[in-house]
Amino acid sequence: MKLIFSLFFPISFSVVLAGSLAANDFASHPYFSKIIGEWRGKGTLTNADGEDTAIQENWTGRVNGEGGFSIEGDRIWGEESQQFRWVFSVNAATELYECEYWHTGMDEPMRFQVSLSDDGVELSAPFGEGELSVKNKFKEEKLIGKISLQGSDGQENLAGKVVHNKKK
Repeated sequence: MKLIFSLFFPISFSVVLAGSLAANDFASHPYFSKIIGEWRGKGTLTNADGEDTAIQENWTGRVNGEGGFSIEGDRIWGEESQQFRWVFSVNAATELYECEYWHTGMDEPMRFQVSLSDDGVELSAPFGEGELSVKNKFKEEKLIGKISLQGSDGQENLAGKVVHNKKK
């Protein structure tokens, strides 16, 4: 099975909010406000056999018309091109952040658990019998994305990093 997804988010279990988050609060949230705009990312993922795959991404973060936050773009994964989308929202009934991820070739979006701070986000989801995690954190002006795919035995089957820079 070939794994193709974004290292950025970047999905639907979640973290409890300190208070209610209205749709327009995405623009003023300390994390989301930093990722509004156009970005470019480059990095490498290494599988359990030590084989590297290069990744290049171009994406835009924006408050969307549905009251959420979208990250949409395209990437080159090795030699394959694809489009991707991450959509963050707040469930009004539970007051939890939710996020869905989709890329070219997926029949249905993937849902992740969300843990959000002022300078980063951590996403995790079941993947096969293991777990997929994506952690994005600001370091100076860069957004550093780390990814890990662990099997049911806890062994890391894929790991890597993508460094995202805001386009000027």
